[in-house]
Amino acid sequence: MTLKKLRKKYKMWLTLAFVFLVLMFVLMRLQVDGWVEICMGATFLCLVMVIYVMLRYGRCRVCYNLLDPYVLFHGGHCKFCGTPVEDGEEKRLIFRNMREMTEDEINGFLQDGWKIGCAVDTEKEQQELLEALSHSKETGFPQFVLVYEKNVLIGYLFLYGEEGQTWIVHNADEKTYEQEKEMLAYGRDLCRSLGSEKLAESFQKQLGEVKRMGKSHREAWEAWTAEKSGNKKEN
Repeated sequence: MTLKKLRKKYKMWLTLAFVFLVLMFVLMRLQVDGWVEICMGATFLCLVMVIYVMLRYGRCRVCYNLLDPYVLFHGGHCKFCGTPVEDGEEKRLIFRNMREMTEDEINGFLQDGWKIGCAVDTEKEQQELLEALSHSKETGFPQFVLVYEKNVLIGYLFLYGEEGQTWIVHNADEKTYEQEKEMLAYGRDLCRSLGSEKLAESFQKQLGEVKRMGKSHREAWEAWTAEKSGNKKEN
């Protein structure tokens, strides 16, 4: 849910709660039996929905802590991880940290990983992956994240930290324009929340390239290949 929709839903329930509350007091002064209890119940329901909306949707998209109401409705940064709170496009993807996944979900990835170019074929490779996952930290590196769209596994973000040669491994550059932007933005914000501006800058650089091109890296490659093939036919 975008912040624009969140504000609209929050204000709707808050307005209804106020209206029913005023109506309840009016009916109490007029001593109208029956309707006072109905208005009281409606007021309570609306207040419950206000709280539910804030608890369900009013969280930071990176650290998942509750956002300050002023920051949520007027802009700013999450006080826990510093992620900017701003309006954006409706989020299409779901990011699941493998550290938080069940054994069945991990086994599903081991079976379907080849579909996203992350094959885990042998039992030895499976054991190596599970061993790596056991070292995944809650507030540091490495971080292993799987990406889903409509409950279908489409991608991964493996963040190993700033040490060693391989820092970041992902398949965002194989996705569509919108998918790549969202995956890179998530990786940037996650690295920033973990205190690695170096890795966050790496994601930001890739994200900037995608936005300048106006298409994903995969789409740019396909367009270049098609153009090259067309030039060969003309010659």
